[in-house]
Amino acid sequence: MKEPNTIQLPIKDYQNTLYEWEGDSPTLLFCHATGFHGRIWDRVIEKLEGCHCISVDLRGHGKSTNTNPPYPWDSFVPDVIKIIKTMQLRNVVGIGHSMGG
Repeated sequence: MKEPNTIQLPIKDYQNTLYEWEGDSPTLLFCHATGFHGRIWDRVIEKLEGCHCISVDLRGHGKSTNTNPPYPWDSFVPDVIKIIKTMQLRNVVGIGHSMGG
């Protein structure tokens, strides 16, 4: 599998890390569960070769910078919306597990 492009995206009070695999629409946006990181989805994305896939290190996870905890679940929703708007994504399909769902 080709390595993704790593993107550092400023979101309000922290830097968000995204991993992007170039491909065709629709864009598949992967969000992880509490305590994980965006690269947890690599084996799934590997099976989706040719699709435009983005996985996210949510606030306080993976390589995204940490803000002051705690991280209530409803704090992630505005972050994901900001990612979609900033990257000007269209036809996005959200995929997640546990808190990321």
